[in-house]
Amino acid sequence: MMQQPVRSLVLWFPDWPVTALLREHARPKAGAAAVQTAGEGAPVHADGSGAERTAAMRSLAPPIALVANNVIVACSPAARAEGVRRGQRRRDAQARCPQLRVVAADPARDHRVFAPVVSVIEDRVPGVQILRPGVCALHARGARMVLYHGVSDAIFSAEDTRQWMLRMDQALGGKGSEFARYFPVPGMNHCSAGPAADQFDLLTPLVQWVEQGVAPGAVTASVRGAGNAGGVNTELPAGWSATRTRPLCAWPTVARYNGSGDVEKASSFSCKP
Repeated sequence: MMQQPVRSLVLWFPDWPVTALLREHARPKAGAAAVQTAGEGAPVHADGSGAERTAAMRSLAPPIALVANNVIVACSPAARAEGVRRGQRRRDAQARCPQLRVVAADPARDHRVFAPVVSVIEDRVPGVQILRPGVCALHARGARMVLYHGVSDAIFSAEDTRQWMLRMDQALGGKGSEFARYFPVPGMNHCSAGPAADQFDLLTPLVQWVEQGVAPGAVTASVRGAGNAGGVNTELPAGWSATRTRPLCAWPTVARYNGSGDVEKASSFSCKP
């Protein structure tokens, strides 16, 4: 009798770095708590307790963005409503939203605040795996999982994701690829931008995998050059074509040039070990 492969369900907490910031500073510390920002303007204060304080801060706090290396890595709903996006340069975000509160990203804080959340989930569903703060995986039936990570991400290391894949595969007796595929994105920063082909669709292959049993091995990615509907990536090298495409390869394979063909086209490359 064939054994059913173990599969995973992923829980994602949107804007976790912002939530972690608000939750940590919502805890009463000798009166009202304060969020000290790295930019100008008064700190954000909050009173109350637990989730109610966090919700209150989300609704009352000004637009907030977390920054690493002068790049926006997370932002609050209020900031997004003003046009702030992940991957923007700090000054571009502040130009769009002059009242933006800029706070230094703190991965240690993200992990610290996520720990009790994982503990609560673990009490109900043992075997939780943390992919990164704000994202965790649980054992489930009938699910498939597709992950991607910018290799040049300065906030969360792509090596951590690779190591998680290795541990997961080992725990499942070398059958991890039966339900999870990982697509590293060369050159991409945190979620987007960088010298990379950072525009791709992983949802359609995921649906095909679940519904048709076709596991994804490669996905075509394109750069966001001049005229791109998704917005121009200003960090593309000048020598690249505005329509360059590349295959994103399921780890551990990588894209290798076939030896002939247009180097600006994905069709000239193949995913190989």
